[in-house]
Amino acid sequence: WVSIALFIIFTFVYIKRIFKSEWLGIFVAFTVLISYPFLYAYDRANVEYILFMFVASFVLCYRKKLFICSAFMLAVAISMKLYPAVLIIIFLAKKQFKYLTYCILFTSILTFFGFIYIGANFQGMMNNINYFNDYAQKFPLGLIFGHSLFNLIRTPLLFLTDVPDLTNFVKWVSFIQPFYTVIVLLLFGFISAYLVFINKKFWKSVLILVLVFISFPYISQDYTLIYLTIPLVLLFNEEYTPNMKLYTILIALLFIPMNWITWAYPNIYPNVTAIWCYPITPGLILRPIIILILLYLLIKEDFTLNHLRIGIREYFTLSKKS
Repeated sequence: WVSIALFIIFTFVYIKRIFKSEWLGIFVAFTVLISYPFLYAYDRANVEYILFMFVASFVLCYRKKLFICSAFMLAVAISMKLYPAVLIIIFLAKKQFKYLTYCILFTSILTFFGFIYIGANFQGMMNNINYFNDYAQKFPLGLIFGHSLFNLIRTPLLFLTDVPDLTNFVKWVSFIQPFYTVIVLLLFGFISAYLVFINKKFWKSVLILVLVFISFPYISQDYTLIYLTIPLVLLFNEEYTPNMKLYTILIALLFIPMNWITWAYPNIYPNVTAIWCYPITPGLILRPIIILILLYLLIKEDFTLNHLRIGIREYFTLSKKS
């Protein structure tokens, strides 16, 4: 309860500090804190809301031009979970190689001492990772209240493979997983090139990278949607453009519960003693689709091959001069 209270207070203060209008900031903070992703985070008591505070602190410090502090905050987040590491693209895009180096150094130190603190049990860590891979990534367990892009493949497979035996499902997921990995890595490479060579807007960089790290992993449950609060508040404080209304609507849709219909899918698998049901909801498909639409619209706004060529030339030309 102490950590949840701290999380609520931090989120409220974060939103109020960024908003120019105090009362609007209070209204948005109250609305966000009672939204579905936050309620789900409270219910699960996941470490994610602690991680959220460090990611938001990174954004706050960066906006205040406290770059060493921002590098440290991001390093703490990366040390806890790897996926916020995509945010180092922000340092790379601005050619802030010194602060990028600080971030990598801080992350290495924190990870090393954290590993020593838990007893340097590498085998135990690998056992936990393998258990997670087997029972969450390959089983439908990873589908529960999730929005990973991988769900666009796994969810239809549930209904196309034998019911209720999950043997064929696990085989198909294991077969498709490497192809999905290659696709998302290529997509991330393209997005990174866009952010480094074309995009100049901080709020857009944060929004795109948040969408990446909450949707590209094999598993991403709905409490990770709380990270969208960070770029959403930045967006509200930008000068209005016609596209902003559409972006806001799409983000708002991601905050809405999507379990209007629930299919209870039984888990029966050889050598697994526990038998339970997986709740399959429309959000498993709708949220990844909304995220893809949002990513497409954000990048399409100013992406052309000519802009990319010019951006690459300017980036490396200016780097040589500096």
